[in-house]
Amino acid sequence: MMAVPEPDGPMVPIVQRHTLGWTPGASAWTQLQHELDKVDTASVALASPHQTDHDADVGVVRIDDFAIAHGELPPVRVLKEELDETAALYLREGTSWIIHHGRVELAHRPGELVLGGSGTHRAFSEERGRTSALWVPLDRLTVPQRDLRPLLMRSVPVPAPLRRLLSTSATALAGSGEVEVIGTMHYLSGLADLLLRSLLGLNPDHAMTRDARRRQIAAYIDNRLSDPGLTVDEIAGAHHVSRTRLYQIMGGDGIAAYLRRARLDRVRTLLGDPRRAGDTIGRIGREVGFVNQAHFTRAFTREFGVSPGEFRAAAMERWRAGRDQRR
Repeated sequence: MMAVPEPDGPMVPIVQRHTLGWTPGASAWTQLQHELDKVDTASVALASPHQTDHDADVGVVRIDDFAIAHGELPPVRVLKEELDETAALYLREGTSWIIHHGRVELAHRPGELVLGGSGTHRAFSEERGRTSALWVPLDRLTVPQRDLRPLLMRSVPVPAPLRRLLSTSATALAGSGEVEVIGTMHYLSGLADLLLRSLLGLNPDHAMTRDARRRQIAAYIDNRLSDPGLTVDEIAGAHHVSRTRLYQIMGGDGIAAYLRRARLDRVRTLLGDPRRAGDTIGRIGREVGFVNQAHFTRAFTREFGVSPGEFRAAAMERWRAGRDQRR
């Protein structure tokens, strides 16, 4: 089993596979929960401490905000917290189970998929069944978020070939022992796109408008400004477009110029924040992806006409003057 990455370190895949049987006091299930705590905020427990069916086969692969999982499970209770920024797809096979989300109670039928809403989900089953699940950041999909609403917290039939694709993908990846990071993230986002576009009946011409696509890419960049290794190729690959198409979408002076300006604007905001007065200028620059301080100082001065130090001194002086006037 691979180790969980440090917050500022490289993305490291976490691959887990668990085969559970009967043990005194169901200790295998306690160990399963201990291992799942390393991966996610999900809680899985037997539906009843008195049930005789304990056997399970569970597999999970997680890379950053991407994940895929499968579970051949006895009757269980599941508690899962879903984030606003993530598309969570659940496929149930064999038997139904019940999902509670807020005031909504949903019967998730076998052979059907549910797109989970943000917040807490509680699910339980009374019979053995199989569940496959896929989590992908919304900003890695080609489907606009508003177009996903018809699927939200509804049990929707899935064609058998797509069911097999999701199910076998989850089993194969979790059983592989290790996965390649970038290729797996691309595969999972493509798989989510395929499922969602197929269920929505979208044709190839149905896509985001250029403005919506630009906003999605801009949000992706803004969320990753701290990564000094963020490149044009990575941004294009994350959104399944060529470099040429990426430049067309973003317009202006191009994607590299947008990335540089976004970093400089973030730095300017942080330098003017009195709560960050104790942080060095170099630390703030590194926080938004400027590794070389000399390069950062030149870029900032060229963009705003003053050095970072001069800008910060003037901003702090204005803040102190405003504070004194309010007294």
